[in-house]
Amino acid sequence: MGSSTNMTIRLIADIEVFAKIKYGESFENQTLNLSSLTAQASHILQIENLKPKTKYYYSVYLNDKLIEGDTSNYFITSPLAGGIEKVSMVAFGDCGTLQTAQVKVAESVKSYFGSKPIDGWLLLGDNAYNYGFDKEYQSNFFNVYQKYFLRNTVIWPAPGNHDYSDKVWPNDIGLKPDYYNIFSVPNLGECGGLASGTSAYYSYNYANIHFVSLDSYGVNDSKKLYESPNSQTDWLEVDLKANSAMWTVVYFHHPPFSKGSHDSDKELDLIAIRENIVRILDKYKVDVVLSGHSHSYERSYLLHDYFGNELSFENEKYASSNSNANYNGSINSCPYIKTDKGTIYVVAGSSGWVGSKSEGYPHNAMVNSNVENPGAFILEVESNKFTGKFLTSNGVIFDEFTILKNVNQKIDKLIECGEEFSVKPSWDGKAFTELGIWNNNEFTIDSLNNNISFLISDEYGCLADTINVQVLDYPKPVAFSNSPILERQDLQLTSKFEGNGNLTWLFKKDTVGVAENLTLNNVTIENAGEYILNANYKTCINSDTVSVEVLKILEKEIENENIASVFPNPGSDVFTLDLEMFKGGEYYYLISDINGHLLFKSKLIKFIEGKSQVSVNLEGFASGNYFCILIGEDFKVVKKIIKK
Repeated sequence: MGSSTNMTIRLIADIEVFAKIKYGESFENQTLNLSSLTAQASHILQIENLKPKTKYYYSVYLNDKLIEGDTSNYFITSPLAGGIEKVSMVAFGDCGTLQTAQVKVAESVKSYFGSKPIDGWLLLGDNAYNYGFDKEYQSNFFNVYQKYFLRNTVIWPAPGNHDYSDKVWPNDIGLKPDYYNIFSVPNLGECGGLASGTSAYYSYNYANIHFVSLDSYGVNDSKKLYESPNSQTDWLEVDLKANSAMWTVVYFHHPPFSKGSHDSDKELDLIAIRENIVRILDKYKVDVVLSGHSHSYERSYLLHDYFGNELSFENEKYASSNSNANYNGSINSCPYIKTDKGTIYVVAGSSGWVGSKSEGYPHNAMVNSNVENPGAFILEVESNKFTGKFLTSNGVIFDEFTILKNVNQKIDKLIECGEEFSVKPSWDGKAFTELGIWNNNEFTIDSLNNNISFLISDEYGCLADTINVQVLDYPKPVAFSNSPILERQDLQLTSKFEGNGNLTWLFKKDTVGVAENLTLNNVTIENAGEYILNANYKTCINSDTVSVEVLKILEKEIENENIASVFPNPGSDVFTLDLEMFKGGEYYYLISDINGHLLFKSKLIKFIEGKSQVSVNLEGFASGNYFCILIGEDFKVVKKIIKK
């Protein structure tokens, strides 16, 4: 067994010896080691404190002599539970036959994976014929698979009836068959899942998959699996209820549905498993169930609430879809979309040989069946996609199905105007929209300035996501100025803007400058008018306008204006403007120096009947010459002031 931080390596010798494992992250640098404390024939060495999803090379020493240690001696720790990386595993059913078919299946699997590692190897029972003795495991299992998988692949076994063989147990080894002495399994919950306390059944997590291995033949606490209630089903329900993984795979030896070499409508143990255990698997929405026993390959529809015999099967009633789920563009091949309940049942008991057909073959609930070709079942999981394949001994994929979860999504996005919008489909694969093909499994639209809704679909028209993009209004800039100003003064154009993009000032359709704030020096009357502040970001545009008034000081106005009078107040900084002749409206006044630089601007003053004078305070002004400009709705008065 292996987890994300631990790995168990087992070995057996002909005599009692000391064992040592050297290991490291590279073949050339195996600097870590673990040694047995005593000399014995059988060794179980558990390496701890490893890194998740990491490849380690190892070498085996017996009495300090190197026994195993080439580049095929490696293991890879599990990813952290919940990860969505791709997982590739294989399941062998009824494999330990020592027949030609067994070797051909192993070679076919080895060729399929090539240089890619196998993330886990599931055994579906009857792993060594005929009685499951240790010597049969040695000859029919270990000697056969040693060069293919055993040095570098974690084994997750389940027992079958030939691993028990009632005729010869108990023997001198004990009450349990040799299966229990050969394999290490996480019965204490070492690899995730609920501790079972027995090696007969157990569970574990790998990435986003929860696996459960059951014992469908042995007697546990005086009861078999299908004799309810019992300790195994009690544990199973608690384990499945606590499970939060995206995918759940349960495997055991005896199939609830089969018309291969065993008939699930006639054999009492198969009937009992169908009528009792399938209800539990339905209740907890198990995704895939793997079995052996029948020396055939059989794969069902996505079934639910189906506990009867073959003749009672109705696709419309018990299957979520009548598709074959091959997902290859052929007729009626869309994948199964699992939104709630539904389980695929796979019989893969032909990894060592193939058998005969039962009456009614193929089973009506099966999409594909094969009793001619031995093979193994490949399961590949990546995120929300589960793919199952039956690989025959001649290297052909006889059957393939796909289950998807959390697809056909309605995706709502809220973005700023002009922002780039990217979205991935809810499935892994090619996707299309009316806007074009997706690239690298992602579609991007840049410079959006309007709301948009569109569909994305897969290449076969089986899947569709609805994308709704809401684009926020592009912020409006706010323009300010220090207007009104006098000639020869500096015009200050300032802004306030909370958004992305550039700000551009325009005057009479000409660009004045590209900046948030702008200063125009020594302005003239020609600089008066409307200034437009444009904000733009990609295809988003908004604007604001500010009016600028430039006042011209004319000498003749200064000399000839006698409308208002200045009454100096000796010893005081206050003087008075006489407004006797102005009878209404609002006005304000400006104070500038003799060069026209604005020094003070009053608030807007409302003319009050009977109040014909306004006081102007020059406190803080240095001695010198100033202008006071009084501006009303229909008048402008300029007076020269001398402060002594």
